[in-house]
Amino acid sequence: MAPLPRPFSRHLLEEDALPLDEDALEILATLSTRDLRAVVSRALDLLPDGFGAHLLEYGLARSEIGAPLSAAALRSDPGFSAILEGQRRLSRGASDRALVGLCQRAMQAVAGRVDGAPAKLALAGFGVDHDFGREFMAANDALIAWKKTGGDASVFGKAEARALLELLEQHPTPDLFAAPAPAPEVLPGAGAARIAKIARSIAEAVSAPYRQRLDGRSYEYTAGMFGVEPSVRPPKGLLKSPGGVAYSIREGYGFWKCNVFGGTVLGLADVPVPTFRVGRFRHYPRAERFGPALVRKRGWEMVRALDHRDPADPTRAVKGPTQDAEIRDLLARAQPGDLCFVDHPGEPGEDGGHTRVCVEAVAPDDRGKEDAPLWAQASSDRALLRRDGMRAMAGGKELQLWLCRYTG
Repeated sequence: MAPLPRPFSRHLLEEDALPLDEDALEILATLSTRDLRAVVSRALDLLPDGFGAHLLEYGLARSEIGAPLSAAALRSDPGFSAILEGQRRLSRGASDRALVGLCQRAMQAVAGRVDGAPAKLALAGFGVDHDFGREFMAANDALIAWKKTGGDASVFGKAEARALLELLEQHPTPDLFAAPAPAPEVLPGAGAARIAKIARSIAEAVSAPYRQRLDGRSYEYTAGMFGVEPSVRPPKGLLKSPGGVAYSIREGYGFWKCNVFGGTVLGLADVPVPTFRVGRFRHYPRAERFGPALVRKRGWEMVRALDHRDPADPTRAVKGPTQDAEIRDLLARAQPGDLCFVDHPGEPGEDGGHTRVCVEAVAPDDRGKEDAPLWAQASSDRALLRRDGMRAMAGGKELQLWLCRYTG
């Protein structure tokens, strides 16, 4: 059996990766549909509340996503009950592969729900592969040492089964389709003003760099760092941002940096911003993932979210007077410090999106015309200030749009 998808598997091996959180959600968003099926087939019990809705968003069908293992279901299984009663044991090469798989699910469920559980219970290599092999034995050995059952790694018996069951009985079974918890009420603050000021300052840093000190570290940026092929490179070729974020901008390695620009602005403004680990460093979500991830952070709210995907072909946008009116309303609501994210027509995950930071609202004399706020944003050459409105976003040019506001 093939290993679990490598990005997901590597994440499971990281310190403090379990229980899974938003970092894992960002990793799942990068996987192919085939790899997502492997995750739900062999690592479903690692997933926490609410992840099912995101799996649907990423392309899986509801029928493909099973139910997490509950303590009641584990106890009622005849084979597992026989182990609990001391009538059966599993050992290397066990022929009852279904029972082996059930015990693997119980291990993963404990890893995903119990703080401090040994990481080896996650079975990060192959997941639930129904094989009492090396990975199962390593997990069993970790369980024995953790719960002091006095057993042998090569045998899964009564004491190990009871330890797993008791742990699962003490922790609720996740609801993969649970509604997200309401955002906590926060008081308005000066965060939005900081966001707008920093975004403008970086976009205007053409002849001299913008410098800022945060949490004892100094950061320095020019507008040219945020071009596809940066005209100015920092030392060591790393574009670093607060929170351990870093991107390589080495010679000949170009990529669109709109999300990097937006995330860097938020990091410098010292407001909550989603990131996920990539090797030694952390990255920001892609533009078409950024908005929904951002509003899960404390102090953020979704001002307006528009979904103009054609139900018959989700890679195409529905366009017309109704859709244009909705976009006009979104633009009219934009205030300094807001972030606007869009997803361009095309296949999901093709990086076809854009990030903008509002620094000026629509001018009174432009209302009902272009309705173009002034945005700070990365372009192909550098970060810049530009008024984008109806001509840039309406008429079927975008599949989805999100306008997010910081109120903390």
